[in-house]
Amino acid sequence: MSGTIQNRDAFLGQIASRLGRERKKHVERPQWRFNPQNEVLKNATQDELVGVLKEQCKNIHTNFVLSTTGELSNSIKKVVEEYGGGPIVAWKDERFDKFGLTELMNKEWPDSGVDLHFWDYTKGEENIEKANYANVGITVSDITLAESGTAVLFSSKDKGRTVSFLPATSIILVP
Repeated sequence: MSGTIQNRDAFLGQIASRLGRERKKHVERPQWRFNPQNEVLKNATQDELVGVLKEQCKNIHTNFVLSTTGELSNSIKKVVEEYGGGPIVAWKDERFDKFGLTELMNKEWPDSGVDLHFWDYTKGEENIEKANYANVGITVSDITLAESGTAVLFSSKDKGRTVSFLPATSIILVP
């Protein structure tokens, strides 16, 4: 993503003035005595990280479902049913194909009358309306932090931010 920053110098000058000092042009990065973030779970295996994530999900009142790629379609279908079914909104994400969800999302759900909307940037505000009225939003985590139970979602033209927070419930796949 690229763009231009407008009025940056004036803005920063205004803040410095309000703080009663000159605007700093260069800032030295501090050298911290302790860097615990570099050591936490440093040598954990993938299975151990999954265990940490599962436990943290309990602490933050988040349902955690472990599945294999082969069972993922059935697992998602079951979770969506437990949440009350559609309407569903999902990213337009090629990873769904890699995870074996094409049949479910493009045939099975539509054929059974489940309202599924894939984010389409050309539809503008319609996407937001669909997300607002959806019962379930389905996305894929780009980065997952096991210790905090955080899923980082990168947005793009095919991955609208509202898919994860406007629907009543959210399913985030963690590869």
